[in-house]
Amino acid sequence: MKTLTIAVVVLLFATAAWSDTIHMPLGTSASVSSGTVTVQFGDEWMQRPVKSTVLKAIMIANASETAAITFSNLYGYVTRIVWIPGTGDDKPAADYDCNVTDDDGYGIDQTNGTNLNNAALECFNLTAPVHIHGGLTVTATNLGAANKCTCKVYLQR
Repeated sequence: MKTLTIAVVVLLFATAAWSDTIHMPLGTSASVSSGTVTVQFGDEWMQRPVKSTVLKAIMIANASETAAITFSNLYGYVTRIVWIPGTGDDKPAADYDCNVTDDDGYGIDQTNGTNLNNAALECFNLTAPVHIHGGLTVTATNLGAANKCTCKVYLQR
């Protein structure tokens, strides 16, 4: 009887440890409306008891100097947004914009994504995390044709 009890405890512990990994919802999808956008979900980590992940969108502008992507079926709290300009030939125009909005058009970046420095990384830590349950749009403008920037959105659940 004791052997069976120990086996059950070990099985429950292994299951709990395995479920710590965070994944984006199976229904999450993305739609690019302009430019070219490469998306990476990753840099997952645990900050007990909060699970976090980073949504990374690498935006390359089209001829009209814009790139945009909309994500559907996301959920969690946006806690930080980081903008990283391209370098060398990929460097965006001075004072480029990269805004993050929700389904209702609310500016999650609170206008911090406007007139960004094209020579340095910029970071915005939200003092009150914004809840997302649905869509999220990242729009880069004034990049210059074929130039790029990276936008990282930090999500917690």
